Amino acid sequence: MKNNKLKSAFAWVILSLCSTFSFHLYAQPCVYAYTGYYCISEGSVGLIGPANTTFVDLGNAVTVSVTPAPTDDTNETVTYYNNTSNDNTPGCPPDISIGGTPPGYGVTWTASEGSWSTNGTGLTANFTPPTCGGGSVSFVCNYTNQYPCTNTGSSGSGCNFTVVSLNITDGSGNGISSANNNIVAIVGQNITLTAETCGGTFSNYEWTVAGTTESGFYVSAPPTHSGYTGDGWTNGYPLNLTNTTNPSVSFFWIDAGSKSVSCSAVCGGITFSTNVAFTVVRPDGKITATTGSIAISNTFGQLEIDYGDNSGVPGILFSNHINMPGGNYNGGNTNYLIEWVQTTVPKYSETAYSTNHTKMESGLDGTFPYPESVPQVTTFDNPGMGLTDPGESDALVTQTATMWLMFEPSGGQFVPLRKVSWNWGANALLEGGGWTLISESNGANPSDSDTGTTYPTWTDNAADTNSFQWSPPF
Repeated sequence: MKNNKLKSAFAWVILSLCSTFSFHLYAQPCVYAYTGYYCISEGSVGLIGPANTTFVDLGNAVTVSVTPAPTDDTNETVTYYNNTSNDNTPGCPPDISIGGTPPGYGVTWTASEGSWSTNGTGLTANFTPPTCGGGSVSFVCNYTNQYPCTNTGSSGSGCNFTVVSLNITDGSGNGISSANNNIVAIVGQNITLTAETCGGTFSNYEWTVAGTTESGFYVSAPPTHSGYTGDGWTNGYPLNLTNTTNPSVSFFWIDAGSKSVSCSAVCGGITFSTNVAFTVVRPDGKITATTGSIAISNTFGQLEIDYGDNSGVPGILFSNHINMPGGNYNGGNTNYLIEWVQTTVPKYSETAYSTNHTKMESGLDGTFPYPESVPQVTTFDNPGMGLTDPGESDALVTQTATMWLMFEPSGGQFVPLRKVSWNWGANALLEGGGWTLISESNGANPSDSDTGTTYPTWTDNAADTNSFQWSPPF
């Protein structure tokens, strides 16, 4: 009995010691040793963009940008402990973490065009090339990975650019649009403008001209034989400006004031435009009309109703006065010409052998231009109606007409300046073997008016006896 008790006590002591040893083996804390840093894969930085071939107008800045495209590295951080088990017995394993870090980088750029170049730093390049032509801009990105990765590298990107120019030159090839010059011109002065380009191929030209313009004044051919004017100058009208889609445009202004001329054209799919300002001046003019009397006479070789008498005073006398404007226009040449143009609508009615006959004419009054009595100063009209047809006993004439004063600067085109609308009429009867004027009318000394932008126009010659005949015929 006593030995059994001693055995039990010994067993309990042994069990207690084993329990104490086991507790200390598994519960002791991990002891830090060191941390290791390892690069698994290197990072990089690429560049995206810019779009290729940028077109820019000469004098404007070229602005292009790139976008960085970084790729993080892959790195590993491992924390080790002194009591780490390496024999598959219980211990403290290492702590491992995986991470990524973008590389650090810097970007530089260089732009060049011909012998010109410039450079800078950053993701955006901004520069102004001095001449037309093609060039390029290149970006370089230098990057460095962060520890524990150590690789360095570079990447690049770039694009081409094209500097173009669209300017307006005058008829002498002088550029006038770069500073939007204010050019002085006079009405009727021939204006020829050309689109001057450089740096690229332009197309789809379009000119826009403010104000009232024409490209010319058309008058049909003169008579085909002398002594008869009726088959000549049968049409007259202004030619509208319609040719506005070529590199050059030619026109002249009719009206005065501030005008703008613009030109647009397409290059590289981009529409470029430029413009120039003009100040258009116009002479001051005046027509003075002086009327005479109506009488029956044979002043012109036959008996007729005459507007004008045998004392040499015409039916209506026109004189003009021109005041030229100031300013440096038409190359400094202030010389000019004036011409007269008359359109008319005379109506005739006469009774011969108890039959009434009528005739109405219309169009240009005989010749173009209308004859002058004193060159550049005066002209006149002595209209009438003959009283010599067989059996004629009653004669009636009425006429309306417009006399136009046309102005032409030296080397330019005729433009309308002033006009006078006038009329006259008379009725004569054959009584007791002689003709008697029983009624007459005229607008005495009619006043003139500004033509504005209206030209004289006609579609026939009033002297054309083939177009205008008596009805019924004699």
